[in-house]
Amino acid sequence: MAAGGAHTCALRNDGTVYCWGDNWEGQLGDGTTALSRPTPVAVAGLTGATALAAGGSHTCALQSDGTVACWGDNYYGQLGDGTTTSRPTPVAVAGLSGATALAVGGSHTCALRNDGTVACWGANYYGQLGDGTFTDRLTPTAVAGLSGATAIAARGSHTCALLADGTARCWGNNEYGQLGDGTARGARPFPAPVVDPATGAAVQSIVRADPSPTSADRVRFTVTFTRLAARVTPASFALTTTGALSGVGVVSVVGGPTVYTVTVATDAGSGTLRLDVPVGSGIVDQDGNPLTGGFISGEAYEVRPPPSPTAAVNHPDGAPGSVFVFTLTGLPSGAAVTVDVRAPGQAAFTAALRGLTVGADGRLSFALRALPTAPVGVYTVRATVTLPAGAYTARASVTPPAAALAQPLILEQTVTVVSAASGGVVRDPRRMRRRCRRASCSLRAPCSSRW
Repeated sequence: MAAGGAHTCALRNDGTVYCWGDNWEGQLGDGTTALSRPTPVAVAGLTGATALAAGGSHTCALQSDGTVACWGDNYYGQLGDGTTTSRPTPVAVAGLSGATALAVGGSHTCALRNDGTVACWGANYYGQLGDGTFTDRLTPTAVAGLSGATAIAARGSHTCALLADGTARCWGNNEYGQLGDGTARGARPFPAPVVDPATGAAVQSIVRADPSPTSADRVRFTVTFTRLAARVTPASFALTTTGALSGVGVVSVVGGPTVYTVTVATDAGSGTLRLDVPVGSGIVDQDGNPLTGGFISGEAYEVRPPPSPTAAVNHPDGAPGSVFVFTLTGLPSGAAVTVDVRAPGQAAFTAALRGLTVGADGRLSFALRALPTAPVGVYTVRATVTLPAGAYTARASVTPPAAALAQPLILEQTVTVVSAASGGVVRDPRRMRRRCRRASCSLRAPCSSRW
């Protein structure tokens, strides 16, 4: 049997299911949304059920082939069919197979799979799906870093899993300490180990030591223990990542004896990363007794690729009077840009440009005109890009490097002013356009490149 917020369902020995009670969202599965049913009604079209689970206003059935069907309220996507449309009859959970058990919370659903992993879907405002985010999911998403699960349970806005080694992990809402990690605050979007009552929590907190999000190739965590900790090394920690981060690893541990700073390296990619103190970490107390993880902060770094800007010009040379069009790409939206012309001199071109802003597509185009009196020579056009607050920090592998959040990027492009006597022509897209209109020809096949 399974009981939801105000409805009840029973699995019969022939694999069919009957439900009764509140039916406002179609949670009885009989094809209607009658206000209530005081006696059992058959769930329409459902056979081969082997287990049931019920949430606030939705119901799910595990089927003999390892698939799952759900019905009822779907406001948060808790039916797993890729929509937010409530269903008065069962619909298949998209892309799920190999399920062996179900657990349903208030507005989320989880399935244990035959490989020991867990997938969840639906509401995620407390991180109850365990995927490292607080984003609702309309289809099953894997619980991050969890394996070896043998049983699952869910209630309200949190979820727990029993592991093969006899330990437990929980995630989601922790307002009342329901995750068992030794605290009673916040929410955990990643699985946290339940404290062993024989030893108590050894880790008080694991928190970010740097602003987030970041694109730094080094990020730091502050790890605080509840008692003196020794033998703390890079190998004492475990990292969990989501997304496509590469080259992730702990590179240094400093501090002690109760507060340590742990530095983690990332090479490339984007995603989130989280630091844990796992069971068997090798960390001991002042008496040489092993310390085990009893707390995970749930704080994770969001790591984004750093800017990789480019600069190009529509033509590399032109006679005095030519217009050069420059295009910058790969910049964060909203970045401010100032343009100057370096040697032989700014006076050879129109005034420097100020107050330019990069568009939402990360591109910026601007034009500079060589004055008719511009001396022949090679000119360097420099664009100074001031990054918007919170956009990026340093990443050593970036070329050109962004040394710090407050430091601008410098992009340079050279152009050559050549004399008309040496064959140089005045290159001006505006004059080209006017000439082509007069001659009724196309810019794609212009009348002439000289005038």
